[in-house]
Amino acid sequence: FAQCGTISLVDIPPGRQGRSRGYGIVEYSSIGEAGAAVQTLDGHALGDRNITVREDKAPTKSAPIKSGGGGGGGGGNSNANRVSTLGDAPAADGCRCYIGNLAWETTEEHLIAHCSQAGPIVQSEVARQPGGRSKGWGLVDYESPASAEAAITSLHNSELQGRSIIIRLERAGGGAKSPGGGGGGGGGGGG
Repeated sequence: FAQCGTISLVDIPPGRQGRSRGYGIVEYSSIGEAGAAVQTLDGHALGDRNITVREDKAPTKSAPIKSGGGGGGGGGNSNANRVSTLGDAPAADGCRCYIGNLAWETTEEHLIAHCSQAGPIVQSEVARQPGGRSKGWGLVDYESPASAEAAITSLHNSELQGRSIIIRLERAGGGAKSPGGGGGGGGGGGG
């Protein structure tokens, strides 16, 4: 990662048993360097795995979502990149929620803005097809199982971008490859 620029932060969050959660965050000193890392390192092998390098969409402690993305150096958190995709990274037990029936245009930012009503979010991702189109579902990792339960209780069947969304705990081993049934359908287009 250092080949792409000056690294200002590296964070590999541990799970509850102290093991890696399967992802890390690398923050560069400029947006250009972060972009170079995405271009250069996305899809490369790290150990025995191919990694995904993308712009970090989750709020950080230095740039909370409620602040409108202002805070942490360089105009928000667009200078940080997450290694691995959310669906491949294990979440702490009881913290990951599946969000279904999303409109096609729903982004990670929309998910965070809506779902953070239930509690602090560690990360989120909208599942996408290889061409970039939404699959109509996403995953949200909450800081605690209590926040995930609060999301299920208070946000299940709530409206997000004109759609009544489904929220449930993600099934063990689910991840992006197996959302646990349908969910897909997505937005039916928008409108």
